[in-house]
Amino acid sequence: MASKQTAKLSIEQLGERWRDHIDWIGEETNYITGHRTRYRLVRDWLVRPRSRRWSNRHLQAYGWISRLWLTEGLMSVRRQLDDQHGSVSLTQLLHEIESRPEALPGVAAEEVSADRQALQTTCAPALTFAQRQLAHRVPWDDAFVSMSALDAALDAIDNVVRKYHQVIIGRELPPSESEPDPDWLRSFEVAWNRATRRRPRGAARLQPATRAHQRPRGSHRRP
Repeated sequence: MASKQTAKLSIEQLGERWRDHIDWIGEETNYITGHRTRYRLVRDWLVRPRSRRWSNRHLQAYGWISRLWLTEGLMSVRRQLDDQHGSVSLTQLLHEIESRPEALPGVAAEEVSADRQALQTTCAPALTFAQRQLAHRVPWDDAFVSMSALDAALDAIDNVVRKYHQVIIGRELPPSESEPDPDWLRSFEVAWNRATRRRPRGAARLQPATRAHQRPRGSHRRP
């Protein structure tokens, strides 16, 4: 539902409010899209064809990073569809435009309502999973089943955000980072801590550890 404050604001105040909100919403949209790109790169690297069978550590890394991405992606969907009073979300913004369409020339309330309902329908499976599995403590379902639902929700959110960013701001939302730095994946391919023979300048020489029962060199046993 639209905020009660919306009815009291002038057209100029609404315009400023909606520009601030769509900027904020657009930033999160690009942020989560960039993270999805990185997740897919790491996922593809983990499941790349191998000369040997998968090891347990590969399976653990794949499950760990996938669950991290699902948590972040699903919580982003939940924030974008939050319709509580006082929240800054895509759903709340559409409610406000729907209630005050005169503040946005060329936009009809019926069109905004249709966009909002289509968005909520597409995002419903991902939102339900987020509400049950992340916001509340219930038995954990198979998270990988929700991966396609998450992708569909994020794509729908991205399309609506870009449409209304163009309408409200008057220009397209800059595209999110499609490809990270080419060397970004090297952190997964190159060992982080390799033993070297050269000691860093200024570093103290490390002495080999001795066992408690060993005597220092040159010591003599008492008769």
